[in-house]
Amino acid sequence: MTILSRHNRASFETTKRVLAEIVNEGLVHAKLEITTSEGPQILCLLSTLNPEGESLVKVAIKPGTIIEMRDDRVVSVVRPGSLQPPVILADTNHEEFDPGTLFKVLSTSFGDVASGTVLDEIVRELRNSAANQEKWLEIGQDQPLLNLKDRSAHWELTAEDIPGMLKPTLAFISVPRTDLRVTGHFEQELQPLLERLEIPGITSDRVIVPCLSQQLSSIHQRFPNATVLKLIEDCADAQASMRTLTLRPDGPVQSELLEKLLPNDLWGFREVAGVTGSQEDFNDARHLSCILRDSLETRARENDETLIIAAALAQKPSGDGLLFELVLPPLVQYGIGLEGHGQNLVARVCRRTGQIKGFAVRDFGGVRMHVPTLRNHGVRFDSLPPGAATLTDDLQNVWSKVHHSLLQNHVGLLLGALGLENHGGWAITLEILSTVLASEKGSPGETLFEYFTKDTMPFKCFLRMRMESKYRDYIEREVPNSLLMDTPRWESLLDTYRPSLHAT
Repeated sequence: MTILSRHNRASFETTKRVLAEIVNEGLVHAKLEITTSEGPQILCLLSTLNPEGESLVKVAIKPGTIIEMRDDRVVSVVRPGSLQPPVILADTNHEEFDPGTLFKVLSTSFGDVASGTVLDEIVRELRNSAANQEKWLEIGQDQPLLNLKDRSAHWELTAEDIPGMLKPTLAFISVPRTDLRVTGHFEQELQPLLERLEIPGITSDRVIVPCLSQQLSSIHQRFPNATVLKLIEDCADAQASMRTLTLRPDGPVQSELLEKLLPNDLWGFREVAGVTGSQEDFNDARHLSCILRDSLETRARENDETLIIAAALAQKPSGDGLLFELVLPPLVQYGIGLEGHGQNLVARVCRRTGQIKGFAVRDFGGVRMHVPTLRNHGVRFDSLPPGAATLTDDLQNVWSKVHHSLLQNHVGLLLGALGLENHGGWAITLEILSTVLASEKGSPGETLFEYFTKDTMPFKCFLRMRMESKYRDYIEREVPNSLLMDTPRWESLLDTYRPSLHAT
């Protein structure tokens, strides 16, 4: 087996993700070939314009991986983790690791989906991702092992962080009040921090907003009247979700609602206040956003618990079955769909025993709430704007989002990391789901279980959405439901499967 250089390892981490996404979204025609009886399977990516022609790109598949084919094309979801080097450009028969080059070659199959300008932007973004990967691989080799005595912030600082984001420089800027939308008691909540850092206080016509110093050039382009009051170095630790946040006015209202309705062992990182740009153009407004969340560190310490981002535990089974028991009842009873994936879920781990005691959920922008169900429970939505992205009258819209984030995404990642996806992992998942949801005949939980076990489920096409500049609207492709992989229905549903795209 060839040992890859750090540069090629980093490039392949991005490459395997983009290749899997391109296949899963149906942007290319994909099929399998076996070179020798003992050799690895090869995933061949062909143009949809000429599916009988020569392959554009070929990539090896890890031994033991099962990828389903029907009518000479791949029909099951391809996991990034199932791919391995080499990646071959078929026209030259040369090995290629650069995700930008591979995307360019494959884009000849779907160039009609996006303009050349957008495709070039994506090429640059992919190469930038690979460069970041290479840097964090360098940093990761010197990272210490963590234990249950470490603070939750230390678990957030994975090897994926680059130096400027490990301990970012904070900028405090003064912005005209007319350029902002303020939600909750943002200024009052921030005032103690401003006093501690000796930053001038509130005025009637301006608001002080903290941001990352790396954002300043982008902010000044869109908020020309903003002025920098102070730069503070080495005063904070970054979390895993290092990205620009977009404030929705739902946050504080949702926090109060979720606090009342979530199970006792499912805590919420309460969003108490926030600020964002007042521009009508979402793409401009989002470049200056700040959400103030409650810290749960003190509450966890009082319980002798450590808070650990769930993604950090992807390779260590806990033996505890609390996730479905805590996340799914609010969906059944109240129509509240939590975005239960590894970055938004924080595990509450007992420091003494190492057992998972519960979870905490954060980033309420991904929550979906079914308005009619909540109204039946006496909830009023007067303080939320019409058309809020988190509210819907379509219950299946909520269910679909939970299936995507919790099952396709989070559980699928865990099963892949544990080597269980093709070895009974989905059967275990299905059994636990049945216990949590379908124990009572004719119950709302059984109805949800029947939805989760449909033959096909929507797969969110984030690459298509990026190419078509969609942010709030989804493009989805129906794919065979992986949850059924270990059931007698699996073979027959593959035989009748027909891919389709739809927008929501």
